[in-house]
Amino acid sequence: MGNMKLRFVKGLTCLMLAVALIGGCGHKAEMDSTSVYIRKDGSVSSAVYEPFDTGTYKKKELEVFVEDAVKAYNQSEAGTAAAYTDDTEKKLKAAITSLEVKKGDAILKMEYASCDDYMKFNKDEGSMVQLASGTVKGAADAGIDMSQFELLNTEGTEKISASDVDDKYHVLFVEGTSKIIVEGTIQYATADVKISEKDTAEVSSSGALSCIIFK
Repeated sequence: MGNMKLRFVKGLTCLMLAVALIGGCGHKAEMDSTSVYIRKDGSVSSAVYEPFDTGTYKKKELEVFVEDAVKAYNQSEAGTAAAYTDDTEKKLKAAITSLEVKKGDAILKMEYASCDDYMKFNKDEGSMVQLASGTVKGAADAGIDMSQFELLNTEGTEKISASDVDDKYHVLFVEGTSKIIVEGTIQYATADVKISEKDTAEVSSSGALSCIIFK
């Protein structure tokens, strides 16, 4: 049972952002499936939907396990053993938004103050997806050559030169498979990114970095 619960708590996409930014509440994404939502300020929301057998496992046990993990993290990183924002006046590094069992799924939604907190909280789980995010200018300043990416418009019909991209736009570099939601509107992406909505993309890359530009 412990392994199952650990997999649920830790089985989130490992997120790494190039710039450590302090998070805020910001826009709330509609996360109706397992996904990661990235705000422009660097804060992160995550949602995990996983099958949950109520005949074998009890919701209360899972709830206690998750709460204890979040409390321990906040005690270590923020000096307060709390799992929910309403539990304290201090700003938490990680917080449970909701945990419910619905239609055979356990659904865990969480908020993280920064990308670094997201990464630290999930450090024990093998990384399924890696991302780096910042502005286009920030990426260039960090020595990333944007010309290596073959960018297309959102319809996938026109190639875009990296030199034509506004350096104030935000950029995500993705390796792996994940549903990504951004705070803003996707402008360009590499060919292995399927844009399903103006702010949502399904990324499936194997070995090579994918790239998403949004504003």
